[in-house]
Amino acid sequence: MFTSRYHPEIWNPFIRNDISGEKLLIEKFLYYSRRLLPNLALNYIMGNRIVFVNETKGFIDNSLYMTKDEVKSIAKEEFRKMMDRERMDLR
Repeated sequence: MFTSRYHPEIWNPFIRNDISGEKLLIEKFLYYSRRLLPNLALNYIMGNRIVFVNETKGFIDNSLYMTKDEVKSIAKEEFRKMMDRERMDLR
């Protein structure tokens, strides 16, 4: 499907104003196939049923699994890494 590349005059209005539901169908197909197809291949190779889940909406509440101090420690470490990267970029 090269409509988006070779016929942007058709593709752009479709993406912006789709009322047919086709855009949603394509998005759902891409969303599920991104995980499902590799998972099927892995299951075939391993001879076992392994299931992965994509959590893309909402927030994961890690407060059930971590203490407040652990969350603070992780946040401080990530902030330190970010600052180190910025310092390296400035050099």
